[in-house]
Amino acid sequence: SALPKPTETVAWPRGTFEFEGLTVQLHGIERAAHADDHGIWLLESEKVAHLPDLVNPDQPPFWAFAGSETYAYYKANLEQLAGLDWTYLSGGHGNVGSAADIAFYRQFLADLEQAVGAALGKVAWGTGVDAAKLNAHTALLPAWLDAVAIDATNALRPKYGRYYGFEAATPRNAVMVAQAMFSYK
Repeated sequence: SALPKPTETVAWPRGTFEFEGLTVQLHGIERAAHADDHGIWLLESEKVAHLPDLVNPDQPPFWAFAGSETYAYYKANLEQLAGLDWTYLSGGHGNVGSAADIAFYRQFLADLEQAVGAALGKVAWGTGVDAAKLNAHTALLPAWLDAVAIDATNALRPKYGRYYGFEAATPRNAVMVAQAMFSYK
């Protein structure tokens, strides 16, 4: 690269540095769902937490929980953010947020898990697959998960359907929650 090399590095997972009189703390996500090096940058005196993609204020979680590999650690990542001392949230996309956005996400995730759990209990295995054309059992799981996601999304639509990104993100998020429930519970 033609860019100059860094003159200072920040320790992982906890470190600080000064920038124009502002102390910036790094709080690396302990078990990151979004990216291996996902972290929260806390602008100490300004009380601003900046971390892209975990929480997008004024909207439900982004598609696939912002490209996360799994839902398994997503709530723990949210709680790590909630446990820090901040007033304003810069989620990297959309509006500036607050603690109210964390409360919204907690409620949305609880409602999503409830809707997915209900769907897992009522959507029949094999839904979405034409048994006469089935040439491998591999087709069963994704078709069933998609049907579970549709059922869960439909259940959430009256409460959350008006939110930006709901229709595009919720079915995929429901699949990820179903996979976690199916695998870990």
